[in-house]
Amino acid sequence: MVESIQINECETMNGNLECLPNGQCVDDINGFHCQCLPGFTGPKCKEILNFNQNKCQNNTCNNNGECLEYLNNSTFKCKCNAKFVGKYCQIDKNKINCVDNNPCENGGKCFEREGNGQINCLCPPNYSGQFCEDYTDPCSEMPCLNGGKCISIPSSSQPNFRCECPKEFSGKFCEDFKDYCGNSKEGFDGNINASSLCFGHGMCENIWGGYRCICNDGWRGLNCSFQVDVCTEELPCLNEGRCILLDNERKDNSTQSTFSCECPQYFEGERCEMAGTCSKIPCLNNGQCIQKNISTHQCECPPGFWGYPVKNV
Repeated sequence: MVESIQINECETMNGNLECLPNGQCVDDINGFHCQCLPGFTGPKCKEILNFNQNKCQNNTCNNNGECLEYLNNSTFKCKCNAKFVGKYCQIDKNKINCVDNNPCENGGKCFEREGNGQINCLCPPNYSGQFCEDYTDPCSEMPCLNGGKCISIPSSSQPNFRCECPKEFSGKFCEDFKDYCGNSKEGFDGNINASSLCFGHGMCENIWGGYRCICNDGWRGLNCSFQVDVCTEELPCLNEGRCILLDNERKDNSTQSTFSCECPQYFEGERCEMAGTCSKIPCLNNGQCIQKNISTHQCECPPGFWGYPVKNV
């Protein structure tokens, strides 16, 4: 008489390898089958499920665990029976250990206490629970500043979110206002040379969302790249002053004028904008007005006249 021996296929190398890493091997009368983790399907759990549906519609929890949906069905939690643990109730309590059946999930490190054999898990950032099965979205604390958008990055280590910043800001948390001009003042960042943005013919000024160039006299354009004849186009000299174009191209970022004004009698100033008193209080009877300074003048009277401005003898 030949006795048949039932072999647990899941305890052999073949069974475990067939279902990993997306499923758990389950021994049955015909050999074994794979019980897939959430998000996977197929005989060997190699196919990815579309989860644009309620999280509990695909028998998410193993071993008769109860699936509980929350946060508008966007996530779930398994309520396991007394014999099983884990996010999906996939771990048999009687078989857990740190070597062959590590219960720590999501990159958690397993530690077994000496003496009582109790299992403890050291969880990575944003994971908690007895076996690191619970995930806390790092974006829930709104770490991004100045209107930045927080993007969660599932990870078992290091930064697990990133901030998509508005164009005016940079930095891990969008905390730095961009210094487009590259002046590198305290509290700013940037590596662009201000003079290169304005081609050396203007002053760069940071504004919301970018920069602008305040062009020197004789230069125009968004980046002060076009040279113009300021005497012809702008007529900068007032009160019939004569404009003289200077032939001295500057290499720095100064705002020194590229022209000078030759002012008519009784006027002065960079653009002949200041009128002397001779133009306002003239000498009478053909007296000659001598401008001492912008606010003082003297009248030289012709014979027979005297006074200020001028009176008859």
